Order: sequence, then structure tokens, then C-alpha cells
Amino acid sequence: MKDPEKVKEMQKQIDELMKDPQKKKAVEEYQKMTEQAVEKLRDDPELKDFFEDVQKNGISAMKKYENDERILEKFSRATGGVQAWMNQMSPGMPGMPPRPATPQYKPGDEVIIRGLAKAPELNGKKAMVVPPTAEEKKTLEGPGGPGR
Repeated sequence: MKDPEKVKEMQKQIDELMKDPQKKKAVEEYQKMTEQAVEKLRDDPELKDFFEDVQKNGISAMKKYENDERILEKFSRATGGVQAWMNQMSPGMPGMPPRPATPQYKPGDEVIIRGLAKAPELNGKKAMVVPPTAEEKKTLEGPGGPGR
């Protein structure tokens, strides 16, 4: 960010991105999601000093926390991390890889849980895929049943 040419090029890419209504909407939705996550974090007692510092000293206060793993982890969990940004933006942002296909799992597959915002304590845990119950199948099918 210290190189003025790189900043200028990045701004040019952002300006181009924002000309496309679909891409602009994706940026705005991600921004809204991030703002909501930050609002929830304001209630976290471990982040009280961080928010007070930023409110008192402005955005430049964030420089002090850029390597604080505890704070970075909380923000990453709350916002869904880099993967959420990539999912929201790709393939709309220049240089972003296309969104990967949703993986298909079968009962018995071992997986690592990631991206849970409402139960972040489970992220990183190993789990095994199990077949859905009859009730879960109905929920997955949605209203009107399969294929409707």
C-alpha cells in the first residue's frame, strides 16, 4: 500500500468492478455482512480495548493490532475470513479465481468443519458425514418435494 502506482492500479480495478451492477451488489453485500459482524464483536469483552483505541485514535490505531492473533482470529471468525470474501466476490473481482464447485460428500467421508459463524468453537474440528434423517431430507427438498 506504500507504492502509489500499486494503489492507483488497485483503485482503477475497484472503479471498473463497481461499474458492473452485479459485482457492485456483491461488494455491497459483503460490506454489509462485515459491518454486521463488527457490530456483534463490539459486545466482546476481549475486544473492548481494541474498539476504544480505534474510536479514540481513528483507523491508524489498527496498525497496533495487525499482528495480534487473538484479534485477527475473532475478526476472521466473525466475518467468515478470506474464504467468505472469495465466495462473495469471485468470479467478479479481477484476478480472483472462479468460485470452486461445492464439494459433494457421501456418508462416511471425514471432513474438517469450517466457516461456522453461529458455532465457531466447532471450526477446525473433524467430523464424519452421516446420511440425513427423514426429516432432514424433507427440509433439504424444500417446499413441494424433490424436483419441484
